[in-house]
Amino acid sequence: MAFGPGATATSAGIFGLAFAIGAGSTATGGNTPNDVFNTAVAIGDGSVADAEHGVGNIATASGGSQSYAYFGNFNIAMGRGPSNKVNAYNGNFNIAMAMGRNNYATAGSEQGIGNFNVATALGEQNTASAINGDFNRATAVGRNNGAFAGTGNRNRVMVFGKNNNSVATFGDGNQTVVLGEGNVANAGGGNRNRAIVFGGDNTVRVGDPTNPTGTSDHNSATVLGKSNTVTAGPGSRNHIRISGSGITASKP
Repeated sequence: MAFGPGATATSAGIFGLAFAIGAGSTATGGNTPNDVFNTAVAIGDGSVADAEHGVGNIATASGGSQSYAYFGNFNIAMGRGPSNKVNAYNGNFNIAMAMGRNNYATAGSEQGIGNFNVATALGEQNTASAINGDFNRATAVGRNNGAFAGTGNRNRVMVFGKNNNSVATFGDGNQTVVLGEGNVANAGGGNRNRAIVFGGDNTVRVGDPTNPTGTSDHNSATVLGKSNTVTAGPGSRNHIRISGSGITASKP
């Protein structure tokens, strides 16, 4: 069903549903005869919702967002607000959500299959990606933040504030938590590396996060303050805790 000038709603397959409300809105619920129970809802001028190529995919878009749930099963993409783009794709049970303005959220896989990933971007100009693995979680809340969790399994990134960038990658069970402004925190290149950063303009590196074949495990860094530079790794079981301003610390 479509309502509004230039609105289009199409469905295909078994029990495909598509609803488009608003000028230039587009909804696609299913695209092939093999699609089953795909649902797309686009509300608001210029909104786009596309759920297809699988079973039980759901895409909802409102206020000018673009939401895509496809190439897999039971993926959910939800966008609310102008110029958000949301993808839940290439896998199963992935969830991507963006609310606010100009946010980007992706859950699933760029290549291959990714399952049970969750990406959330809330605010303005945030990017959250939980991809290329299973059970990854990426959350970016605030303004102009970047959060990437993936290329492995069970990686977690949570970023709150402004102009922060954080990555947990190249391994399993890596985690970062960032609160503040202008921080960079990366953990990975192995398993169960952790970075916790509160403050501003800190640079924290845990494990060997730029090494796709890294073997740095069980490293951690906790940083409170401003303009600190901390490196825990490469290697294993290196732990650093600091509080202050302008401190440089590294292990080993």
